[in-house]
Amino acid sequence: MSFIWAFMLNNELHTTTLKFDGKLEKTEAKTTKLDKDLEAMSLTNTKLGSKNEALYSKVEKITASEASMKVKLSVAIEDMKTAESRVLASEEAQRLAEMRAMVVENSIALINCDYDAIVVEKNSWLAEANSQLARVNEELVDVRSQHAEVEARAVRAYKMNFPQTPEYALFIFHFMEAGDNQLIKRINATHLEWVLSFLFAEAPLPTVTSASIQSIPSEVLTLGSTLGTPSYANPTEVLE
Repeated sequence: MSFIWAFMLNNELHTTTLKFDGKLEKTEAKTTKLDKDLEAMSLTNTKLGSKNEALYSKVEKITASEASMKVKLSVAIEDMKTAESRVLASEEAQRLAEMRAMVVENSIALINCDYDAIVVEKNSWLAEANSQLARVNEELVDVRSQHAEVEARAVRAYKMNFPQTPEYALFIFHFMEAGDNQLIKRINATHLEWVLSFLFAEAPLPTVTSASIQSIPSEVLTLGSTLGTPSYANPTEVLE
């Protein structure tokens, strides 16, 4: 009985082993196929990697080419702008030249038309200017004559010993108001310095009386009257 059970168990075990062996063979076949597929995929990945590297290289080249094209395009645009500016400047210069030529032509025509009138008017102006110049020359001769006379009087006054009195200072003050500055320079420097220090002092100018006028030489009084200063020829005249 145990033999029968052992036989049946062995038979069942053999059957199960066969089944497992079949499944194992199928599994090995699938594993082999998967290994082949994996190898194929690895090859494919390698090829794809090479293609990707090639694509990356192409992309880099395209990017560099694009940057170069942008630079060239910018340069071309600037060149076009420069050329356009030159063309506009040339056209503007041509228009200006035409306008200048037109103005010159019109001016020449106007001058030719009005030349006679302009000449007549110019001659009239020239005659008037010559007349004025003649009058000025006459006045200049008269002034020079008066200046020489006054200068001679000033030289004579310079040679005198002027008294350093308040009355003399007042006289010089009027002399400076009405006379020529060049004549003042001929007065004794010491006297003039004293007069100026007296005139610019805080004390007021003295009152000239008939008694004090007698201290001024008659030559000085005559010179002062000639230059337009107050005349003290009359001893009774008093300047308040």
